[in-house]
Amino acid sequence: MEHNESPARGEAAPVAFLHERAMDNLSFIRDTMARSAPLTAVSGRATVLMGGVALAGAYAGSLRRTDDWWIWVWLAVAFAGCLTGFAGMALKSRRQRAPLFSAAGRKFALSLFPPILVGVVLTEACYERSLDELMPGVWLMLYGAGVVTGGAFSVNVLPVTGFCFIALGVCAFYPPVPMFHPLFGTLTFADLILAAGFGLLHIASGVYIAWRHDG
Repeated sequence: MEHNESPARGEAAPVAFLHERAMDNLSFIRDTMARSAPLTAVSGRATVLMGGVALAGAYAGSLRRTDDWWIWVWLAVAFAGCLTGFAGMALKSRRQRAPLFSAAGRKFALSLFPPILVGVVLTEACYERSLDELMPGVWLMLYGAGVVTGGAFSVNVLPVTGFCFIALGVCAFYPPVPMFHPLFGTLTFADLILAAGFGLLHIASGVYIAWRHDG
């Protein structure tokens, strides 16, 4: 026959001390706050540097030394930008003494990287089909989508920046002039709109982040 276990007669029942419960509650509250806190390790200084790299890349890409010069320059800009952004976040999180891959950090990464991966695949598809004129719009819109979704777990300026990238991407799909027709020297509309997005938008948001969020 089943019976409920109870302390024997004359034996004291176990006591849950108040300080033990308080420590459990404190740990729960601390864990909850860590999960809900936004990722503040995005480096404004590194974002400004990413913008500077993109501006230099826009000019270098416009020179078009070979047939594939433009695409390879922008792929190099993308690679350098990713390294710069990640290094800046790692240094800032170390300075803040906060883990980079916290709950918010993981959510940020899982939201940002899928659109970037899609952009890599579409870049290859456009290149194989000689659809270079579609690449600026693809890059701007997918990067913007990643910044919007990732920015939901980070500082408030990031979703705004992401929507600005998306708006520029729409403009890139409907250019007012031929995409690769020289406008200013060797600079084309493709170079200018990519410079506006990956260059000027990065610099503007980076300055704001550095000002409002401790670098």
